[in-house]
Amino acid sequence: MSVIAITGTMGSGKSTIAQALSQQFSCAVLCEDEFNPAFSRSAQDVATWWQQGGDVQQFDFTLLVEAVERATANSELVLLETHFGRQHGQLRPLIDLQLWLDVPFDIAFVRKAGQLCRQFAAGEPQDAVAALQWMADFCDAWLNVTRPMFTWQKSVIGGQSDERINAEPSVAKVLQQMRHLLPQAA
Repeated sequence: MSVIAITGTMGSGKSTIAQALSQQFSCAVLCEDEFNPAFSRSAQDVATWWQQGGDVQQFDFTLLVEAVERATANSELVLLETHFGRQHGQLRPLIDLQLWLDVPFDIAFVRKAGQLCRQFAAGEPQDAVAALQWMADFCDAWLNVTRPMFTWQKSVIGGQSDERINAEPSVAKVLQQMRHLLPQAA
């Protein structure tokens, strides 16, 4: 069995690639975001965390670890979509292969902003003002928080990765780059 961590910044394509792989292979897919409330917090909360040192170890991934262990008991291949990968001590011993999805920061930003706008547009009309304020805060945080965090992730998380994948082209081309990295059992 193999646990493959798919890492990258927000907007790098982690979810898209994990979904595309799950359609091609029999595998389990787990997403750190479902176990990590950090990125559902306000932009100010994330900024405070980052300004206080951005210690990823403060996130308790016990439930994620348990989910990965359950998934590995039932599947030969587990895809773990994660911001932190091996940088987080609880995840490090579980990961067999870590991939970094490398994409220019401007493309990652635009992808994430577009995704958030589509999510907000699908919401209730009374949520529109709150959604616009959240987007304004997201944009305001770009220079002082998000971009430095992206730079840190690319250096540290990307540096700990076994392979760097150019995630700028189409999904099909990204998958083509990854094909030789996947276990034959998949």
